[in-house]
Amino acid sequence: MKADLRARHDEALAEAATSIEVEGRFREGAADEVLMRESQGIGLLVAGSRGYGPIGAVLLGSTTAALAKKAGCPLLVTPRGTRFELIA
Repeated sequence: MKADLRARHDEALAEAATSIEVEGRFREGAADEVLMRESQGIGLLVAGSRGYGPIGAVLLGSTTAALAKKAGCPLLVTPRGTRFELIA
């Protein structure tokens, strides 16, 4: 599973790198703790919100809620399924 996750990570970076400058980090641990630590010294952290159903659309998951309180940089929370057009 770890090898599959790393391969997907590397594929996503390679695809994004065709449009913008990217840097990837493959880390292990609790998502909120890893992302809070990694958010120190970056310009923007983008996280998805699950947004299950009408009530869920306004609720954040536990990881995103923790990041909203403790991230070391600005946090952009996107709704489930949001796609971005990457431009240089």
